[in-house]
Amino acid sequence: MRSSPQHTSPVGQSDVTAQWMTAPGPWAPVHSLVLVSHLKLMGGGLPVPAGRAQQNSGAVHSGWPVPQKNALPASGSEITSGPRLASSEPPLLELLSCTDASVAPPLDEPEELDEPEEPEEPEEPDDEPAPASPYDPLSSSVGGAPPHAGAITNASRTRTGNGRLRMASSPQEGPCQVEPAGARCKAKRGRQRVSSPAFPLRLQMGNVPCMRRAIAAGTTVVALLSAPPARAQDVDIPFTKTTLPNGMVVVFAEDHAIPQVVVDTAFDVGSRMERPGRTGFAHLFEHLMFMGTRRAPTHMFDEWMEQAGGHNNASTRADLTEYYDVAPPTALPLLLWLEADRVRDLGHEIDQAKLGLQRDVVLNERRQNIENEPYGVEELELPKLVWPEGHPYHHPVIGSPADLQAASVADVKQFFDTWYDPANASMVVAGDFDATQARQTIDGWFGTIPSRGKPVDPGAPGFTDQKTTLSGVIRQTVQDDVELAKVTIAWQSPRHLGPGDAELDLLASVLSSGKASRLYRTLVYDQKIAQSVGASQQSQALASTFVVSALVRPGIDPARVEKALFEQVAAVRAQEVTPEELQRARNVYEMAFVEGLQSLPGRAALLNEYQVETGDPGYVRRDLERYRKATAQDLMAYAKKVLLPDAVVVLTIVPKTGGRP
Repeated sequence: MRSSPQHTSPVGQSDVTAQWMTAPGPWAPVHSLVLVSHLKLMGGGLPVPAGRAQQNSGAVHSGWPVPQKNALPASGSEITSGPRLASSEPPLLELLSCTDASVAPPLDEPEELDEPEEPEEPEEPDDEPAPASPYDPLSSSVGGAPPHAGAITNASRTRTGNGRLRMASSPQEGPCQVEPAGARCKAKRGRQRVSSPAFPLRLQMGNVPCMRRAIAAGTTVVALLSAPPARAQDVDIPFTKTTLPNGMVVVFAEDHAIPQVVVDTAFDVGSRMERPGRTGFAHLFEHLMFMGTRRAPTHMFDEWMEQAGGHNNASTRADLTEYYDVAPPTALPLLLWLEADRVRDLGHEIDQAKLGLQRDVVLNERRQNIENEPYGVEELELPKLVWPEGHPYHHPVIGSPADLQAASVADVKQFFDTWYDPANASMVVAGDFDATQARQTIDGWFGTIPSRGKPVDPGAPGFTDQKTTLSGVIRQTVQDDVELAKVTIAWQSPRHLGPGDAELDLLASVLSSGKASRLYRTLVYDQKIAQSVGASQQSQALASTFVVSALVRPGIDPARVEKALFEQVAAVRAQEVTPEELQRARNVYEMAFVEGLQSLPGRAALLNEYQVETGDPGYVRRDLERYRKATAQDLMAYAKKVLLPDAVVVLTIVPKTGGRP
């Protein structure tokens, strides 16, 4: 998990890059005046270099310059206004304020109008103007500045102590929440299939199209339960797709139901692409991507985005690294500018100080979130037991401390040059925006980034997801600072979206989803030997891991719990699940899947994941159809093939001798 950047070390850049970030466009005066007004509201002042005022050739509305109709910049120029700003709209600051004329109630007319006051005489300027701020959009000292979306900050967005602000991602989530320091990213071992915030999703309920708007969370659940079931062929995420000249794939998903935009950028790189002796680089570089550039130094990536009402985060897993930004529609140019800026230049500006800072953050994250987390040792030990030496999933996403300590600046720059190439990236822009205008912006800022070509995926030579490499029962018992023992049983299983993946997903639900599930009913309710149970198909691109586990009740021998787990697995291998169990598993999965798609960030992430894995962002129907077609015979067949009693890993975590210190 990354921390906010603390310092910068600006370096030079090519003339091409400088021209790309500084070329004036017809919209440039808009964001310049917005930032100047913003800084003046905060008590600051900025000098206006001579000659820049003459660049404003647009019309004037309420004293604000706006772009001329149909004025679009050429490729390489700087697009610097919010979307859909036109001369008929109110001023940009007014649009972002809490007293927006379009939403505020009308004021009663006063009985008498006071005479206007005489304007005050302007103060004489100092003989010598103040030095230009490095963030001054009117200054070219740092090669240009981002298109700020406005001057009004959200009063509810606050920081407390060493916490990190997290904006509520939907109207139903309530007020802003503060996350612990460092909670900026997620190093994922498995795949998170669904999420839950309630946002609109276009569905076909039966044959009648509808747009479900975000409403109270309780009403949403009632509507989902009472509505006719959504068939797989009825779920659709409208999108358009284009490929830039440098190979970068861009997906546009317009949805004007709510005033929000998401920019989700995925790089086809994860921990499985790391070479031996340099593990943990994918996650480390995710942290480094927030360390700033000469144009957006220090923590300005976060500060400018938050001032525009947005927030961001990132995650790293074995197969993919994802970055996402969420903000009001007026901030879309800022989000795109910030992303293009760091993709173009950040890797080249990494120095020893930046590397050292984020390496320490990652090592502390390992200690805090894994080593000192109850049962966190499982994340470190299970991959080594399930996957043999030489397999790309053999090491954890967080990497080895020794490898991270040995990392050099040259290693990091080589990693950036190889994997953070535009040809190895895909970006989804989703929400309330105009795709034609966004395409113009992206062509100018992303399309001009040079590419070395898409790197070759190393894959897993000599391995297949259809045949296990385990040749027996591998057992390991480790001690941890915990109160209760835990038994985890794991098998190698088919890859994500591959044959058997959906069947094992449904089987995991039959085993552990809800109090009517087999594991809960037997181990927790009937035998009372387990505190909690779980089962999951942890899907990954090359191969997956099927896991069942149980937290052992006090006074119970872990061996007894292990025996009970194996008995339940043997039962699904020997006999088909009932039609009721299968239908309940389908309902649980489809409900969670569709509910997760209501989130705009969730839809953007899913489109990007499908693009990376299949080359088709619209894979959602075929994905869901896998679960609808699965039969009880299929579940039993894959249980027999995958959940072998003699090719399995058993990891038992027991309390340290003497208990906690």
